[in-house]
Amino acid sequence: MTNIFNPYSRLGSVEAIRHKVLVRLDRCRTEFARAMHVRLLEMLDEMRVDIESELPIWIELDANRHKSESDAFLFELYFERPCCDQRWINEGPISVLEEISVLVHGDEPGIVCGVTLDHTLVPASELDGLDEIFAEIGVHFIAARVKHNAAA
Repeated sequence: MTNIFNPYSRLGSVEAIRHKVLVRLDRCRTEFARAMHVRLLEMLDEMRVDIESELPIWIELDANRHKSESDAFLFELYFERPCCDQRWINEGPISVLEEISVLVHGDEPGIVCGVTLDHTLVPASELDGLDEIFAEIGVHFIAARVKHNAAA
């Protein structure tokens, strides 16, 4: 069996990380680092809302998953990659600075492609410990600035 999403344990993890970010926020030496910490707190709050929105579905499917093989399969299938993971666990990094992943729409209706823009990472020395927190979140958070082409 694969690692199945559990919203209760995920909420606990988000809250623990949020607490670490809050503690580090008070120790930030620069306004830049404070702004990144605040943005990460906002993103963690959004993540909490997304996880909480999965609770009713999880409760219903969990209550039924022992009734039949098809109910067990439905539970596993849905929670291998629930809606909140589809938003937060993606193919590219999520930046606490500038948005670096965008959707590009083609000329034909319905043609959409995700693109990660050319970006540069903020050095760890400017993050006031945020890079350590990024490593334990499980979501690929980074601090990045989009590179703007002067010739364009």
